[in-house]
Amino acid sequence: MSLSFLEANKIVVAGNNLPTENFVLAASGQTEKLTLFIKAASIQQGFNSSYKALPFNTLQQYIISPATTDAHHVFILFPWDVFPDMDWRSGVTTREVNKGVVFQEADDFIEKLARFPSKSLLYIPAAAAPATSTYQFFMALAHHLQASFLKAGATLLPADFFSLASYLSSGSPFAGKFLSPIADAVVSALPRQSTVAKKVLVTDFDNVMWRGVVSEDGIDAIQCSNESAGYIHYIYQSYLLKLKSQGVLIAGVTRNDHEGALLPFRQGVTLFKEHDFVSVHASYQSKSAQIKALSSNLNVSMDSIVFVDDNLLELEEVRRALPAVECRMFPGSCEDAPGFFAYLQQQFSFMQITDEDRQRTELYKTRFKAAEISYLPGADITDYLRSLEMVLTVTKCDASNYSRPLQLINKANQFSLNGLRVSEDQLRDLIACGATLYSCSLADKFGDHGQISSILVSEQGVVSYFVISCRVFQRKVEYAVLLLLADVIPVDTLMFDYYKTDKNIPFQMFISDAGFSLNGSELLLDLRAFVNKNQTYLELFDIDSALLRIPEDSP
Repeated sequence: MSLSFLEANKIVVAGNNLPTENFVLAASGQTEKLTLFIKAASIQQGFNSSYKALPFNTLQQYIISPATTDAHHVFILFPWDVFPDMDWRSGVTTREVNKGVVFQEADDFIEKLARFPSKSLLYIPAAAAPATSTYQFFMALAHHLQASFLKAGATLLPADFFSLASYLSSGSPFAGKFLSPIADAVVSALPRQSTVAKKVLVTDFDNVMWRGVVSEDGIDAIQCSNESAGYIHYIYQSYLLKLKSQGVLIAGVTRNDHEGALLPFRQGVTLFKEHDFVSVHASYQSKSAQIKALSSNLNVSMDSIVFVDDNLLELEEVRRALPAVECRMFPGSCEDAPGFFAYLQQQFSFMQITDEDRQRTELYKTRFKAAEISYLPGADITDYLRSLEMVLTVTKCDASNYSRPLQLINKANQFSLNGLRVSEDQLRDLIACGATLYSCSLADKFGDHGQISSILVSEQGVVSYFVISCRVFQRKVEYAVLLLLADVIPVDTLMFDYYKTDKNIPFQMFISDAGFSLNGSELLLDLRAFVNKNQTYLELFDIDSALLRIPEDSP
């Protein structure tokens, strides 16, 4: 995920107990601008990074000097590192350049790099100063350099990662808007201590296999074709098919009911089909519980699993519960996709692919035993929730601002009091009769999640609708909303128009855990007991005491 400076800084200053990996960052230009982003990128990948950078413009001398460390080296290289006459900071040379000599210099440079036994090469084919006599010669040299580095095993980074303005003014060759993806490339180039071959890719579904949320948007609204905004999801599915053909086991985990989760795969919406999975675990338990069950059923170790999700909270829960599992965020934009796929390619690299590899999914499926998912709780992520700096905004709604809350009520299926829908006219009549509609919005240090919950309460303390978007599950929003309303609703006991549905299992789990009492069809909540038991959940949020008032600019 591409980070801004503020986002990277928040990740770094939060502190952690992750292990530290040391390396040397070898580049001819200034690298200070990358420091913060490299630290943040490594933390996101499960470790702290500590590195030594070369002084400005000493790379040439460094690679011919006697080795002083056996640490891993990450080289960030530009055309002028090989052929100094192409360096913009030196001006344009007037000397004649011999084609044969130049090509030999490139080969000699790469040969010098070979003396570093542990290294990664990152090459940025930036536009260089016009040092050759003809444009054709210039392009031939650029092509030769690129081909030589690729042959040497280098990772090719985009040319626009280079900024001439920055290089001339400060000696830093890196474009400011690409500091985060450059740092991701550096961190991904580091050899990790684990040498266990990865065998299983476990993937989430919503906003990973497709754009959208099936349970809220409906199957017709999700996008994953090569002709829509879901193009990146189409590419991801096609890559999963490639991994499957190489012997990688692809499994799915999702917070949904089983039939609903598989609907897109069964109705021809997706390129990746249901039969391509070795297993799908769909439930409302923690993702770590689902992955534990999967690991047990497949008889594979945790350190052979890579988990992909678009939700930082889900990734953090798995990291804490299953530290051996490699966790990776699905790219939030096309610009982040190349680094994401390069990471997967590093995790699942095969020198030789056999017929048995190609049939591995079917071999595992024939002996696969269905097992009940563990109902043990997931990892305690309370500290992580505090670090998110969540801001919860609760606002009274009127005719001027109830369109989004109304939409939430009519879309939510999972965390829904009763699964009932309401028309605009019906909602207007309920408000006219004294009911109050509250809308809840959430933001955190990574951005604004918008309006994520709606609750309609009558003057007598009857809750007719209570929904929360699935994208903020596990954040304890449901507790915070009721704790806040306990201060403004003049009743001791809330009554809920509750109906059990096939899809509102998360709401059923909530009322079971939170101390509700269910007497036949009557669902009640003792507000005083609820507050006494759950007050600490409010500490997870920054809340303005005036948030329950109607905004001053409302009519």
